[in-house]
Amino acid sequence: MPNPKLFMIISFCFLSVGAQTIYNVDTTNQTYNFTTHDFDGTVGGLPGVAFRFTAPSAGGFAIIVEDVESTSKYILDYGTDQTFNTYGTVIGGATGTMTMAFTASSAGEIHYFSVYTGTSSYYTNNFKIRYKTALTLTINNDGHGTTTPSGATAVASSIGQTISASPVSGYRFSHWSVTSGSATFADSTLYSTTVTITSNATIRANFKTGTVYQITNSNQTYNFTTHYYTGASPGTLPGVAFRFTAPSAGSYAIIVGDVDSTYKYLYDYGSDASFGS
Repeated sequence: MPNPKLFMIISFCFLSVGAQTIYNVDTTNQTYNFTTHDFDGTVGGLPGVAFRFTAPSAGGFAIIVEDVESTSKYILDYGTDQTFNTYGTVIGGATGTMTMAFTASSAGEIHYFSVYTGTSSYYTNNFKIRYKTALTLTINNDGHGTTTPSGATAVASSIGQTISASPVSGYRFSHWSVTSGSATFADSTLYSTTVTITSNATIRANFKTGTVYQITNSNQTYNFTTHYYTGASPGTLPGVAFRFTAPSAGSYAIIVGDVDSTYKYLYDYGSDASFGS
């Protein structure tokens, strides 16, 4: 007959090896690392350190992960998958503070997240995690382009949210503006920048018509930053756009000279006023 004490000891050891730990995310920072707190003990594999968030109410929330020691990491959103097999949104792949915002439809709703690194040199590094109530940022445009993200999105108060804008053909990005609420841009003149809000806010991407400059028989000076024709940035074709109107029948030459030494191309679009081909 088997020794009952021996059986109990063996059974206990088997269960402890297979233990999986999920930590609760709170409003105060808690510190973890990938060696001590790995979900299933397989350090270096997904999901990494596993977390559970229980919504105190319906609304927007943000998971905030900060470095204690500089660590390249990812935040993975597993939604309602408490087995951590299937994730949706992934952000990160860099050091520093990372924020993942989301919306809960009711109090008591549970969301699962993990923090992961695939780099062994970071396994023992510590990071901090907490949550805070998120605000609603609504991003619109003036009808001559698109934005990323667009519409309403949940973002954390006082933490920068990356935004970008892309104009339709024939337009170029002009600036970001605040329609309502409190919002501050890192640089409102850049098509790709960050915005920080301290209340629900609505912002707008503004675009302007690209300018086609007239070529004359006297030199005019241009640069790619101030005078580019269309797109989100000066690196978009066609670059600086020009129009030549022949004063009479005959042959002509377009001459482009450097003011500052510049590597450049000269494109002939023929009669294509749209600069499409």
